[in-house]
Amino acid sequence: MAARKRVAVVGMADGPEADEGPGVLACLARARFERVAVLCHENESGALRPGCCERAILVPHHESSTQVSNLVEAVRAEGLDVLLPGSARVAVMLARSADTLRSAGAGLCTPQLEAAALDTLHGVRLAGRHPLPGTPVLGACGGTYPVVLQSSCGARRRAGDEWEALRAHEALLRSGPAGTETPSVEAINWIPHATFEVALVADGRGVAVASSAVRVLADDDRLRPWLAVTVENDGLVDAAARVALQLELQGPSRFLFLLDAHGFALVDARAGFPLWIEVTTVGGPPLVELAVRAALGEELATVDSIPCTPAGVLFSQTAEDALAPSPR
Repeated sequence: MAARKRVAVVGMADGPEADEGPGVLACLARARFERVAVLCHENESGALRPGCCERAILVPHHESSTQVSNLVEAVRAEGLDVLLPGSARVAVMLARSADTLRSAGAGLCTPQLEAAALDTLHGVRLAGRHPLPGTPVLGACGGTYPVVLQSSCGARRRAGDEWEALRAHEALLRSGPAGTETPSVEAINWIPHATFEVALVADGRGVAVASSAVRVLADDDRLRPWLAVTVENDGLVDAAARVALQLELQGPSRFLFLLDAHGFALVDARAGFPLWIEVTTVGGPPLVELAVRAALGEELATVDSIPCTPAGVLFSQTAEDALAPSPR
Protein backbone atom coordinates (compact mmCIF):
# COMPACT_ATOMS: atom_id res chain seq x y z
CA MET A 1 0.00 0.00 0.00
CA ALA A 2 1.39 3.40 -1.04
CA ALA A 3 2.49 5.79 1.70
CA ARG A 4 0.14 8.64 2.45
CA LYS A 5 1.17 11.97 0.97
CA ARG A 6 1.96 14.67 3.54
CA VAL A 7 -0.33 17.61 2.72
CA ALA A 8 0.22 20.85 4.61
CA VAL A 9 -2.29 23.70 4.78
CA VAL A 10 -0.61 27.01 5.57
CA GLY A 11 -2.69 29.37 7.73
CA MET A 12 -4.94 28.09 10.52
CA ALA A 13 -6.88 31.11 11.77
CA ASP A 14 -10.19 30.14 13.37
CA GLY A 15 -12.81 31.61 15.70
CA PRO A 16 -13.55 35.34 15.22
CA GLU A 17 -10.67 35.66 12.72
CA ALA A 18 -11.64 32.55 10.74
CA ASP A 19 -10.05 31.80 7.39
CA GLU A 20 -10.49 28.70 5.28
CA GLY A 21 -7.45 26.75 6.49
CA PRO A 22 -9.15 24.45 9.06
CA GLY A 23 -11.92 23.65 6.57
CA VAL A 24 -9.41 22.79 3.85
CA LEU A 25 -7.72 20.27 6.13
CA ALA A 26 -11.10 18.82 7.15
CA CYS A 27 -11.82 18.03 3.49
CA LEU A 28 -8.87 15.61 3.30
CA ALA A 29 -9.45 12.00 4.31
CA ARG A 30 -6.98 10.74 6.92
CA ALA A 31 -6.94 7.33 5.24
CA ARG A 32 -5.39 8.84 2.10
CA PHE A 33 -3.41 11.84 3.37
CA GLU A 34 -1.24 12.74 6.32
CA ARG A 35 -2.51 16.21 7.23
CA VAL A 36 -0.19 18.88 8.58
CA ALA A 37 -1.42 22.23 9.93
CA VAL A 38 1.06 25.07 9.42
CA LEU A 39 0.37 27.89 11.86
CA CYS A 40 1.50 31.37 10.81
CA HIS A 41 1.01 32.81 14.31
CA GLU A 42 1.13 31.43 17.83
CA ASN A 43 -2.50 32.43 18.41
CA GLU A 44 -3.97 30.51 15.47
CA SER A 45 -6.41 27.92 16.77
CA GLY A 46 -7.58 26.05 13.66
CA ALA A 47 -5.24 23.13 14.28
CA LEU A 48 -7.01 22.43 17.59
CA ARG A 49 -10.21 21.22 15.94
CA PRO A 50 -10.73 17.53 16.78
CA GLY A 51 -9.60 15.28 13.94
CA CYS A 52 -8.34 18.22 11.89
CA CYS A 53 -4.75 17.09 11.48
CA GLU A 54 -2.07 14.65 12.58
CA ARG A 55 0.62 17.26 13.16
CA ALA A 56 0.86 21.03 13.66
CA ILE A 57 3.97 23.19 13.16
CA LEU A 58 4.62 26.92 13.56
CA VAL A 59 6.10 28.95 10.70
CA PRO A 60 5.83 32.63 11.73
CA HIS A 61 5.30 35.44 9.21
CA HIS A 62 7.11 38.40 10.74
CA GLU A 63 8.38 39.33 7.27
CA SER A 64 7.41 37.90 3.90
CA SER A 65 10.96 36.83 2.99
CA THR A 66 11.53 35.27 6.42
CA GLN A 67 8.32 33.27 6.18
CA VAL A 68 9.30 31.79 2.82
CA SER A 69 12.73 30.72 4.09
CA ASN A 70 11.13 29.24 7.23
CA LEU A 71 8.60 27.41 5.07
CA VAL A 72 11.36 26.01 2.85
CA GLU A 73 13.07 24.70 5.98
CA ALA A 74 9.79 23.13 7.16
CA VAL A 75 9.21 21.46 3.77
CA ARG A 76 12.60 19.79 3.96
CA ALA A 77 12.53 18.93 7.67
CA GLU A 78 8.95 17.59 7.66
CA GLY A 79 9.00 15.98 4.21
CA LEU A 80 5.94 17.92 3.06
CA ASP A 81 4.67 16.74 -0.34
CA VAL A 82 2.04 19.42 -0.99
CA LEU A 83 1.36 22.96 0.24
CA LEU A 84 -2.17 24.41 0.09
CA PRO A 85 -3.20 27.96 1.07
CA GLY A 86 -5.31 28.50 4.18
CA SER A 87 -6.05 32.18 3.51
CA ALA A 88 -6.03 34.76 0.73
CA ARG A 89 -2.81 36.29 2.09
CA VAL A 90 -1.06 32.91 2.14
CA ALA A 91 -2.26 32.16 -1.41
CA VAL A 92 -0.49 35.30 -2.64
CA MET A 93 2.69 34.34 -0.78
CA LEU A 94 2.69 30.76 -2.12
CA ALA A 95 2.10 31.88 -5.70
CA ARG A 96 4.89 34.46 -5.60
CA SER A 97 7.31 31.98 -4.02
CA ALA A 98 6.29 28.94 -6.09
CA ASP A 99 9.66 28.34 -7.73
CA THR A 100 11.54 28.53 -4.42
CA LEU A 101 9.13 26.18 -2.69
CA ARG A 102 9.09 23.68 -5.55
CA SER A 103 12.89 23.59 -5.55
CA ALA A 104 12.67 22.55 -1.89
CA GLY A 105 10.52 19.58 -2.90
CA ALA A 106 6.98 20.83 -2.26
CA GLY A 107 4.19 20.35 -4.75
CA LEU A 108 1.85 23.30 -5.07
CA CYS A 109 -0.71 24.54 -7.53
CA THR A 110 -1.77 28.01 -6.42
CA PRO A 111 -2.47 30.40 -9.31
CA GLN A 112 -0.87 33.84 -9.24
CA LEU A 113 -4.12 35.75 -9.42
CA GLU A 114 -3.76 39.49 -8.85
CA ALA A 115 -6.70 41.88 -8.55
CA ALA A 116 -5.46 43.91 -11.55
CA ALA A 117 -5.98 40.89 -13.80
CA LEU A 118 -9.75 41.42 -13.72
CA ASP A 119 -9.32 44.54 -15.86
CA THR A 120 -8.14 42.36 -18.75
CA LEU A 121 -11.29 40.21 -18.88
CA HIS A 122 -13.77 40.34 -21.75
CA GLY A 123 -17.28 38.95 -21.83
CA VAL A 124 -17.45 39.04 -18.02
CA ARG A 125 -19.41 41.86 -16.39
CA LEU A 126 -17.66 43.48 -13.43
CA ALA A 127 -19.45 45.09 -10.49
CA GLY A 128 -19.14 48.89 -10.42
CA ARG A 129 -15.90 49.98 -8.75
CA HIS A 130 -13.40 52.78 -8.53
CA PRO A 131 -9.88 53.07 -7.06
CA LEU A 132 -9.36 55.00 -3.84
CA PRO A 133 -6.53 57.47 -3.18
CA GLY A 134 -3.42 56.43 -1.29
CA THR A 135 -4.34 58.87 1.50
CA PRO A 136 -7.76 58.11 3.08
CA VAL A 137 -10.19 61.03 3.04
CA LEU A 138 -13.88 61.45 3.81
CA GLY A 139 -16.16 61.07 0.82
CA ALA A 140 -13.67 59.16 -1.35
CA CYS A 141 -16.14 56.28 -1.77
CA GLY A 142 -18.93 58.45 -3.16
CA GLY A 143 -22.39 59.06 -1.78
CA THR A 144 -24.04 55.64 -2.20
CA TYR A 145 -23.77 53.20 0.72
CA PRO A 146 -23.18 50.44 1.64
CA VAL A 147 -19.91 49.87 -0.17
CA VAL A 148 -17.24 47.21 0.05
CA LEU A 149 -13.61 48.20 0.13
CA GLN A 150 -11.08 45.58 -0.89
CA SER A 151 -7.31 45.65 -1.12
CA SER A 152 -4.99 44.08 -3.66
CA CYS A 153 -3.75 41.65 -0.95
CA GLY A 154 -7.23 40.14 -0.56
CA ALA A 155 -8.55 41.86 2.57
CA ARG A 156 -12.08 43.34 2.59
CA ARG A 157 -14.20 45.67 4.70
CA ARG A 158 -17.86 46.68 4.34
CA ALA A 159 -18.92 50.22 5.24
CA GLY A 160 -22.36 51.77 5.76
CA ASP A 161 -21.38 55.44 5.88
CA GLU A 162 -18.48 57.81 5.22
CA TRP A 163 -16.88 57.44 8.65
CA GLU A 164 -16.91 53.65 8.45
CA ALA A 165 -15.46 53.88 4.93
CA LEU A 166 -12.65 56.13 6.14
CA ARG A 167 -11.71 53.74 8.94
CA ALA A 168 -11.98 50.74 6.63
CA HIS A 169 -9.72 52.43 4.09
CA GLU A 170 -7.11 53.14 6.76
CA ALA A 171 -7.24 49.53 7.97
CA LEU A 172 -6.85 48.07 4.47
CA LEU A 173 -3.79 50.19 3.74
CA ARG A 174 -2.18 48.51 6.75
CA SER A 175 -3.33 45.01 5.77
CA GLY A 176 -0.50 44.00 3.45
CA PRO A 177 1.95 41.34 4.64
CA ALA A 178 5.11 42.71 6.27
CA GLY A 179 7.84 43.48 3.79
CA THR A 180 5.50 43.95 0.80
CA GLU A 181 4.33 47.06 -1.01
CA THR A 182 1.36 49.02 0.33
CA PRO A 183 -1.80 47.47 -1.14
CA SER A 184 -4.03 49.43 -3.47
CA VAL A 185 -7.67 49.77 -2.40
CA GLU A 186 -10.87 50.04 -4.43
CA ALA A 187 -14.50 50.65 -3.52
CA ILE A 188 -17.39 48.60 -4.92
CA ASN A 189 -21.07 49.41 -4.78
CA TRP A 190 -22.76 46.74 -2.68
CA ILE A 191 -26.14 45.02 -2.87
CA PRO A 192 -27.11 43.41 0.47
CA HIS A 193 -28.47 39.85 0.41
CA ALA A 194 -27.42 39.26 -3.20
CA THR A 195 -24.02 37.66 -2.69
CA PHE A 196 -22.88 34.45 -4.38
CA GLU A 197 -19.55 32.65 -4.34
CA VAL A 198 -18.04 30.01 -6.62
CA ALA A 199 -15.06 27.77 -5.92
CA LEU A 200 -13.48 25.80 -8.71
CA VAL A 201 -10.37 23.83 -9.59
CA ALA A 202 -8.90 24.30 -13.07
CA ASP A 203 -6.38 22.30 -15.07
CA GLY A 204 -3.15 23.66 -16.54
CA ARG A 205 -5.00 25.31 -19.43
CA GLY A 206 -7.48 27.13 -17.21
CA VAL A 207 -10.33 24.71 -17.97
CA ALA A 208 -12.60 24.18 -14.95
CA VAL A 209 -12.54 20.58 -13.71
CA ALA A 210 -15.01 20.83 -10.82
CA SER A 211 -16.86 23.50 -8.87
CA SER A 212 -19.10 24.42 -5.98
CA ALA A 213 -21.39 27.44 -5.68
CA VAL A 214 -23.26 29.01 -2.76
CA ARG A 215 -25.59 31.84 -1.95
CA VAL A 216 -24.33 33.69 1.12
CA LEU A 217 -27.11 34.01 3.70
CA ALA A 218 -25.14 35.80 6.43
CA ASP A 219 -21.67 37.31 6.64
CA ASP A 220 -19.63 39.82 8.65
CA ASP A 221 -18.14 43.22 7.85
CA ARG A 222 -15.18 41.50 6.16
CA LEU A 223 -17.53 39.52 3.89
CA ARG A 224 -16.63 36.21 5.52
CA PRO A 225 -19.71 34.00 5.09
CA TRP A 226 -20.95 32.54 8.38
CA LEU A 227 -24.00 30.97 6.75
CA ALA A 228 -24.32 29.78 3.14
CA VAL A 229 -26.28 27.25 1.12
CA THR A 230 -25.18 25.53 -2.07
CA VAL A 231 -26.99 26.36 -5.31
CA GLU A 232 -27.07 24.90 -8.79
CA ASN A 233 -26.82 27.72 -11.31
CA ASP A 234 -25.12 27.10 -14.65
CA GLY A 235 -24.85 30.81 -15.46
CA LEU A 236 -23.05 31.53 -12.20
CA VAL A 237 -20.57 28.66 -12.56
CA ASP A 238 -20.01 29.38 -16.26
CA ALA A 239 -19.14 33.01 -15.44
CA ALA A 240 -16.45 31.83 -12.99
CA ALA A 241 -15.20 29.25 -15.49
CA ARG A 242 -14.81 31.97 -18.17
CA VAL A 243 -12.59 33.95 -15.81
CA ALA A 244 -10.42 30.89 -15.07
CA LEU A 245 -10.09 30.13 -18.78
CA GLN A 246 -9.17 33.68 -19.82
CA LEU A 247 -6.59 34.02 -17.04
CA GLU A 248 -5.32 30.44 -17.62
CA LEU A 249 -5.60 29.60 -13.94
CA GLN A 250 -4.40 26.29 -12.57
CA GLY A 251 -5.57 24.84 -9.27
CA PRO A 252 -8.07 26.29 -6.78
CA SER A 253 -9.70 29.72 -7.14
CA ARG A 254 -12.73 31.45 -5.65
CA PHE A 255 -15.01 34.06 -7.16
CA LEU A 256 -17.36 36.57 -5.54
CA PHE A 257 -20.45 37.73 -7.45
CA LEU A 258 -23.35 40.12 -6.91
CA LEU A 259 -26.76 39.41 -8.45
CA ASP A 260 -28.45 42.54 -9.80
CA ALA A 261 -31.15 43.34 -12.35
CA HIS A 262 -28.77 42.44 -15.20
CA GLY A 263 -27.53 39.14 -13.81
CA PHE A 264 -24.30 38.16 -12.08
CA ALA A 265 -21.53 40.75 -11.79
CA LEU A 266 -18.02 39.72 -10.74
CA VAL A 267 -16.76 41.48 -7.61
CA ASP A 268 -13.48 39.69 -7.06
CA ALA A 269 -11.43 36.59 -7.86
CA ARG A 270 -8.76 35.16 -5.57
CA ALA A 271 -6.54 32.10 -5.47
CA GLY A 272 -7.35 29.40 -2.92
CA PHE A 273 -10.52 28.05 -1.32
CA PRO A 274 -13.55 29.74 0.29
CA LEU A 275 -14.43 29.59 3.98
CA TRP A 276 -17.34 27.25 3.23
CA ILE A 277 -15.21 24.65 1.38
CA GLU A 278 -16.47 21.85 3.68
CA VAL A 279 -19.76 21.70 1.78
CA THR A 280 -17.82 19.70 -0.81
CA THR A 281 -17.53 16.79 1.63
CA VAL A 282 -21.29 16.21 1.56
CA GLY A 283 -21.59 15.44 -2.14
CA GLY A 284 -20.21 16.24 -5.54
CA PRO A 285 -16.58 16.50 -6.64
CA PRO A 286 -13.81 16.66 -3.97
CA LEU A 287 -12.27 20.04 -4.79
CA VAL A 288 -9.47 19.90 -2.22
CA GLU A 289 -8.36 16.42 -3.27
CA LEU A 290 -8.38 17.53 -6.91
CA ALA A 291 -6.14 20.48 -5.96
CA VAL A 292 -3.75 18.07 -4.23
CA ARG A 293 -3.63 15.89 -7.34
CA ALA A 294 -2.88 18.95 -9.48
CA ALA A 295 -0.10 19.98 -7.07
CA LEU A 296 1.41 16.51 -7.41
CA GLY A 297 1.52 16.92 -11.18
CA GLU A 298 -1.41 14.67 -12.10
CA GLU A 299 -3.43 15.49 -15.20
CA LEU A 300 -7.04 16.33 -14.28
CA ALA A 301 -9.82 15.12 -16.54
CA THR A 302 -12.27 17.69 -17.89
CA VAL A 303 -15.85 17.17 -19.08
CA ASP A 304 -18.28 19.33 -21.03
CA SER A 305 -20.58 19.89 -18.03
CA ILE A 306 -18.64 21.06 -14.96
CA PRO A 307 -19.41 18.80 -11.94
CA CYS A 308 -20.76 20.79 -8.99
CA THR A 309 -21.77 20.25 -5.35
CA PRO A 310 -25.53 19.45 -5.14
CA ALA A 311 -27.90 22.26 -4.16
CA GLY A 312 -29.34 22.54 -0.66
CA VAL A 313 -26.26 21.83 1.48
CA LEU A 314 -26.10 24.25 4.41
CA PHE A 315 -22.84 25.59 5.84
CA SER A 316 -22.79 27.30 9.24
CA GLN A 317 -19.51 28.53 10.66
CA THR A 318 -21.27 29.71 13.84
CA ALA A 319 -22.50 26.21 14.67
CA GLU A 320 -19.06 24.58 14.82
CA ASP A 321 -18.91 24.25 11.05
CA ALA A 322 -22.11 22.19 10.95
CA LEU A 323 -23.08 20.72 7.61
CA ALA A 324 -26.46 19.28 6.80
CA PRO A 325 -28.56 18.81 3.68
CA SER A 326 -31.44 21.27 3.69
CA PRO A 327 -34.98 20.01 3.03
CA ARG A 328 -35.90 20.40 -0.63
